[in-house]
Amino acid sequence: RRFALASLLLLLSVLAMPVLAESLSKVESSKMPVLATDQPLVGLLAIEGRAVAITARHAWVLDAGRGEWVPSRWSPATTASGNLKGVAGNGRFGFLLRGAEDGESVTSVERLSLANEQLASAPLPALPVALNEVRATVTADTLYLGGLDAAGKPVVLSLAHGAAKPEWTLGVGWPGTTAATSLVAQTSGILVTVPVAGGENLLRWTADAGWQDKGPVPGKIVPGSARAIGQAHVIYLVARDDGAPQMMTFQTITGSWATLPDSATGGVIHVAALDDGLLWASRPEAGKGVAFESTQIQSSKLLLRWLDWIVIAVYLVAMLGIGLHFYLREKRGSTSDFFV
Repeated sequence: RRFALASLLLLLSVLAMPVLAESLSKVESSKMPVLATDQPLVGLLAIEGRAVAITARHAWVLDAGRGEWVPSRWSPATTASGNLKGVAGNGRFGFLLRGAEDGESVTSVERLSLANEQLASAPLPALPVALNEVRATVTADTLYLGGLDAAGKPVVLSLAHGAAKPEWTLGVGWPGTTAATSLVAQTSGILVTVPVAGGENLLRWTADAGWQDKGPVPGKIVPGSARAIGQAHVIYLVARDDGAPQMMTFQTITGSWATLPDSATGGVIHVAALDDGLLWASRPEAGKGVAFESTQIQSSKLLLRWLDWIVIAVYLVAMLGIGLHFYLREKRGSTSDFFV
């Protein structure tokens, strides 16, 4: 009987888990000011929590109140280190990817900083190998680049961007010869998504196990939309069944995917990490310029719903009932039996 009661309580707890998980998170979206420019956006990122929009010749910083885009005196054209090929950032640090004018390869990187409301850039060491179709990700201390070398072989480069003398380290590229649609570093691992027949697969690298296949992606990843959040989650923008992309999370420990409610968006042209979520750019429905929207993960103020409280109450009553039952039964025996 004790085993049966314990099994019943365990079953109730398991049934309650999806309800608790569902009620603990939500998303909150907000519109950002439209950037009035006819130039195509080359990159979008955030530095120290401030959104930065970059075209081939100009750059804008969203003011502290997030009500207006402020032109920067710095522009990508002020340096002679090559054409801008893309950007990388994690919401705090930002980097520019550069390459030759006559090709698509990335050959150098600059670190972008923000001081006194103005942007500035500083060159980092040149890449040991030129990379094509580059995806980038940034952690608190490391910049990672993943792409294809001249022979079409996947290559991963890493650089400790906070070091006094940063140097590039050549890592092991993912299996196959396909370019990645996203690259993200999470704690001790690196995750990439690659196209396969019928969809995309998620691969994860760790120093102990190397590259491992983590199974199919439940849809199509918006290129470059991955960002790590917390200690074990990665956010992706995923398009499912030809619908508008939605924010989904991948749990690196359990390998499970979850869709964040009310996070659908359309017409995304660039994505960046911002605060506890994503910032994306799109073309406005009417007029010129670039529209922006921020979608942030929020903790629900009401963490427990009525069904959760019922499960907790049943659990506590059952535990008290079990204790009372065995107390009364054993009380009829000897004192030594009771304490045993």
